[in-house]
Amino acid sequence: MAEPQNPEELLRRILAGEGGETAQEEGAASGSLMRKPESSEVLLAESLRHPEMATWLAHLSQSVPEPQEPELARYFRLALLGVSVAFMERGLSPYLPEHVAIITPLLEDIRGVFERIRASGSRYDPEEFCRRAYEYGIHKATYLDWQLYLSKEMY
Repeated sequence: MAEPQNPEELLRRILAGEGGETAQEEGAASGSLMRKPESSEVLLAESLRHPEMATWLAHLSQSVPEPQEPELARYFRLALLGVSVAFMERGLSPYLPEHVAIITPLLEDIRGVFERIRASGSRYDPEEFCRRAYEYGIHKATYLDWQLYLSKEMY
């Protein structure tokens, strides 16, 4: 992820290993992108509709080292996609240092959970882990918005 990439190709890589076909867009047009997606394929279809999303995701990915494990790299990309979605819907810029500061802790958390699961030998559902990585990215960006802006407006 450290090298600049074609933003659309970066989004397509999110589903690497699942055939790479475009998802059916049934039901993807309604509502907020921050709702829980039916599957990572629907998530990809929704995200590709927003040209800024691909650019933001590419920008956020530039400073992230590519993990050795392809599965972990996929989870990282989904978490960054969640951050990008929440940034877009909340009007946050991915170019401000105080916003980008959440990326390293976010990915460290995901790496930690992934490594603990692997070390324990526990079985897990990779598709569920994908959804959770995406939702955790949204959560971190939403909480950032609260910390920096909303909490100060309310009090």
